[in-house]
Amino acid sequence: MSVREALKTPLFRAYQRKYPFNKNMLRPCPFIDNPQALAECVNESCAHCTQQDNMDVNVMAKKLEAYALEWGQTAEELRVKHLH
Repeated sequence: MSVREALKTPLFRAYQRKYPFNKNMLRPCPFIDNPQALAECVNESCAHCTQQDNMDVNVMAKKLEAYALEWGQTAEELRVKHLH
């Protein structure tokens, strides 16, 4: 499918509604910085994995949660220090 068609799919519509995923623009990624946001988009749109490992998005989000929280603290310190 074309990029234009892909942007009209339920997954990307959910993505567009939820963007930005975080008020801190040092954390823009729904996959690494805000894994719960990606899980919400996938669940809302009923998207499914097409990869061989077929990992559930909620499991993946849970695995990334600690990293996202740790980076979130650092990113917030940087935002406050450099962007204000």
